[in-house]
Amino acid sequence: MGTSLDVGCENSLVTNSTPPPPWTDRSLRAVPGGEEVGRFDHYDDARALVGRLLVGGISPRQVSIIGSGVAAVERIVARYGYGRAAMTSALTGSWVGVFAGLLFATVSPSATLAPLLAGGLIGAGIGMMAGMLLYTTRGANRPLYRSTQQLIASSYQVIVDPPVVGKARQLAASADGGE
Repeated sequence: MGTSLDVGCENSLVTNSTPPPPWTDRSLRAVPGGEEVGRFDHYDDARALVGRLLVGGISPRQVSIIGSGVAAVERIVARYGYGRAAMTSALTGSWVGVFAGLLFATVSPSATLAPLLAGGLIGAGIGMMAGMLLYTTRGANRPLYRSTQQLIASSYQVIVDPPVVGKARQLAASADGGE
């Protein structure tokens, strides 16, 4: 006979109590259904209504915000050239150097700030040279600018599950009335 764990497994007494990961739920990969209680041009307005609904007692699982007319927006924030490549590479190298200096100062019997300072300066120099070499070798593929990206919808629809539509519409109307 085996161990008690073997017996439990053979007799189907052990079950998988770990819930499946959320991405396996098909309902989370589809646009939620329900009744519309508000439509807005700005996301913050939709969030305000959702907050009002939650404070009014509606369960978070019964409320969704759906963005329509989604566009990917890339905003250019700065030029990127040799100067910026040198600066960012030097900063990265200095942090690596300071870390190396910190390790050296930790194991050294005469702990001073000299290893940190030297590590930062040497790391900045090596980092700047390596960064400039990498930036130069990228040729036509080198970046010309830095940017941020975001998804923006042209409208936002707040929907709720059918059982709470009446209450949600009352709460939305009281919010529109300017209490």
